[in-house]
Amino acid sequence: MTDRPTKALLLAIAIGLWANVATQWLQPKILHAQDTAGIEERLDEIVSHVSRIAHGTCTNGKIC
Repeated sequence: MTDRPTKALLLAIAIGLWANVATQWLQPKILHAQDTAGIEERLDEIVSHVSRIAHGTCTNGKIC
C-alpha cells in the first residue's frame, strides 16, 4: 500500500530534477562584453612604467 505513494513521490522528485536541468540547457547564455573603458588607461600606465625601466629612471628597486 505504501509502494504506490513512494513511487509517485520519487517520480515527482525525478521530474523536478530533470526540469531543473532542462531549464539550464534551454535558457540562452548571457554574455557580458568586456569593459574596454579602462584598458587604454592601463595600457598608458604600462607604457609609462616600461619607459622608465628602459631609461633607467625606475624607482622600484626590485625591478630596476
